[in-house]
Formats: sequence, structure tokens, C-alpha cells
Amino acid sequence: MLCYEPILKRLSDYYVILAEVDGHSEQTDELVSLEKNCDEIENYIINNLSGHLYCLSGFSMGRQWL
Repeated sequence: MLCYEPILKRLSDYYVILAEVDGHSEQTDELVSLEKNCDEIENYIINNLSGHLYCLSGFSMGRQWL
């Protein structure tokens, strides 16, 4: 189960990309580097979204980034 799975039904009217940082579930690799994960997300945005998005939000380990 993805950590975001409980809210997916509420997001059905939006084009949403869910990125889960390594180490947050059994479906991800062990967290080696948060910088590596951020680089992977940035590369996805550049290569698949022409570098454009409306909003980026992240939640992790009791922290929130907007």
C-alpha cells in the first residue's frame, strides 16, 4: 500500500503524480540519499512535464514542504 493510497479517490479530478521517497514503504528501496530522490523527482518533471507544474507538495517524517 502506498502511503498516499487513502487519498487517491479524492484526487480523481486532477492529474496527480505521487512520488514516494525511498524507505517509506515495502514497495520502495532503502533510503540512501534524499538528494538522490529529489534529483529523480526533478528529472521526471523536466523530462515528462516539460519542466512545468502547477504545485509541488511534499510530506515526510512529520515535516511538510510547500
